[in-house]
Amino acid sequence: MIGQIRTYTINKGMMEDWIELYKSELYPRNIELGIDVPVVSVNDENTQFIWIRIFKNQEDLQKQEAILYGSDWWNKNVGLVRSHIAHRNIQIIKPVTTMANSILPDHSIAHLRTYTINKSMLSNWLKLFESELHGRVKETQMGMPVLSVNEENTKFIWVRTYKNEDDLKNKEKSFYGSDYWVANVDHIRGHLADRHIQNICLINPK
Repeated sequence: MIGQIRTYTINKGMMEDWIELYKSELYPRNIELGIDVPVVSVNDENTQFIWIRIFKNQEDLQKQEAILYGSDWWNKNVGLVRSHIAHRNIQIIKPVTTMANSILPDHSIAHLRTYTINKSMLSNWLKLFESELHGRVKETQMGMPVLSVNEENTKFIWVRTYKNEDDLKNKEKSFYGSDYWVANVDHIRGHLADRHIQNICLINPK
């Protein structure tokens, strides 16, 4: 599989209109093509629209984008769509496990977590995550709709979801206060050169 983290900086005062356009037109057109869209969100400042698309492979990505961007609807509306967007950033990701799950219906916020992995340690990190961390995170009922690495195989990028701020605090307190975490935190973080955690608010696009 291959995916895209698409981050759009929306022109000032246009976020509400953009979300309506996305829900009514862009999201259903992606779904009709069989493109998986596991995450739709905005950042805390309500200035960026962040969504993730997953394709079967590179060939499927190229095929579906050719259909979407070659459609009559797109050609008629590309100006309208792009008039909302000040800047676009598209990051290629590679899902690394089948253990990702759908966002739970009552989850409204998330962390987009990017870990820069120490050189030559990605394989060990993925084994550790799959054998230890995934199950323990899942036990807390945090959602994990995206588990991936970047194109250069230097970063582990995943999304953790929560019901609300209180739920986030309670679940992180439970996870980071566990005997397992206290005993293994140095080993776990020894794989990581850097961590970046972005708060995002989830949108139900349907």
